[in-house]
Amino acid sequence: MIFGKLKSRDPIAAANIGDLEHRASGGSKPASTSRSGGRASTNISDQDLLRQTVDEIIHDFINHERQHMEMEERIFFPTALNALRPEDWADIALKLADRHDPLYQPGLEEKFDMLLRKILD
Repeated sequence: MIFGKLKSRDPIAAANIGDLEHRASGGSKPASTSRSGGRASTNISDQDLLRQTVDEIIHDFINHERQHMEMEERIFFPTALNALRPEDWADIALKLADRHDPLYQPGLEEKFDMLLRKILD
């Protein structure tokens, strides 16, 4: 939502940042995420799951995510704070308040407790 507002307010700054929309919209995954998932699927389907390979896949994914978050903190969020207006932030807050969070459902904690007990058994 923030990136969409930034594209409207400052298209040049948004273009310099790149494509962040896939994160929030559920669109295509970043290349490293797809690559990590593809490597894991290949290894699992071959049933040859080497610890070193899994370790590399996980570290690649973590490193990519850390780099992405660092870019957001250093570039994206400061740019958005400078470009967006109070009404933009109010619109974002209103849209976020209207979202349903699937982790806050009645009875969900009991389901997780039951699952934990099954796993431990």
